[in-house]
Amino acid sequence: MGQEISNLIKDAEWYTSLTKVRNKLVHSGAEVPVYLNDGCGTVFEIDLNNGVKGEIHIFEKYAVDCYSEYLYFLDKLGELLIGKLVLECQPPKFRISGQGIKVLAYWANNRGAYV
Repeated sequence: MGQEISNLIKDAEWYTSLTKVRNKLVHSGAEVPVYLNDGCGTVFEIDLNNGVKGEIHIFEKYAVDCYSEYLYFLDKLGELLIGKLVLECQPPKFRISGQGIKVLAYWANNRGAYV
């Protein structure tokens, strides 16, 4: 599969934390209290430790963080895979906005998704 792709997958820490939250909600009955905070929007808390208070997240920032990490991952994976594909004809030089994804990832990584 290639060392670069393997490293990209190993470095996807966002996926591990997202799966941990999902598994607690789906398989362990974790609760998610949701509050409306006039100062910052919708906030939620995920009880990950069976009664111990979890981290409080701003929903809008958390969603953007997860989505931007996912898009950035797909962009990098696409860059790595395109070099490994053998195509009968070359695809046209078309790109939605690789620079836009880089800006989104930079913004997401440098602003923090927690209260």
